[in-house]
Amino acid sequence: MTRAGPTRSRERRAPVPRAPLPPPQRVPRAFASAATREADRARPRPPSLLSPARAAGILGMVVAVVAGFGLVAGPLFVLDRIDTGALRWTDRAAVVARLGVAAGDRLFGIDAAAAAARLVELPSIQHAEVGVALPDTLTVRVVEREPILVWRLGDATFLVDREGLLFASATGPDTAALPTVEDARASAVWLGVGSRLEPLDLQVASQLAAVTPADIGSRADALTFRIDDEDGFSMLAGPDLWVAVFGTYVPGLRTADLIPGQVRLLRSLLFGREATVARVLLADDRNGTYVARPAR
Repeated sequence: MTRAGPTRSRERRAPVPRAPLPPPQRVPRAFASAATREADRARPRPPSLLSPARAAGILGMVVAVVAGFGLVAGPLFVLDRIDTGALRWTDRAAVVARLGVAAGDRLFGIDAAAAAARLVELPSIQHAEVGVALPDTLTVRVVEREPILVWRLGDATFLVDREGLLFASATGPDTAALPTVEDARASAVWLGVGSRLEPLDLQVASQLAAVTPADIGSRADALTFRIDDEDGFSMLAGPDLWVAVFGTYVPGLRTADLIPGQVRLLRSLLFGREATVARVLLADDRNGTYVARPAR
């Protein structure tokens, strides 16, 4: 028989609360070592949220913004003058109208790029720049097209540039020295400012217009040029001299490449007999003939 011994009960003991550790005591700087003082100086300090210097800077920015808005929205910086510079072929009133602005408009509200794009739509203007000159001026600088010919249609005359564009009316003394082509074709009635010549017509006209009386040994003071439906291109040395018919040119068949040879042929036909020649016919650059003036 087994003898039972006394039973021991296991009881859980409640944890003994620990006293909190005391906060670390800061050693007075007077008693701290040199290393401690150096480490204390190197420890980063949290920046102040709003130092006096920063507050002054923010206040200055606010004042500047408010002052700038007052100047822009106030009576200053409004359009009072448009400076177009010197214009040779373009009417100033047309330039001002194309800008799309009016006196009193705020300069900072003007779209300079859009205004320049509208100016280039004028036939006589090749390039344009628009800018603002404070306090009240809009500056306009344009590059106008350069004429190489005067194209005459009846009583109307037009300036032609190297691209064949009829870009302005030919008026003023500056156009007197330019060679003139009189266009008497029935199909030329549609030509006007803003229209273009056919590339071959421009090529032939510009080559013929470059010929001078000295190039062909002529005693004429000047040469004029004409194009019509009957003879095509002609060169005239005046009413009392001769007319040279160069003919009609067709792309791919009868091109402007014939002209240098035709000019040389004309010189040979005029040599020693210009006073007796009334009309010269140049079939091509090697074949030609002339009609003599009636004997007086």
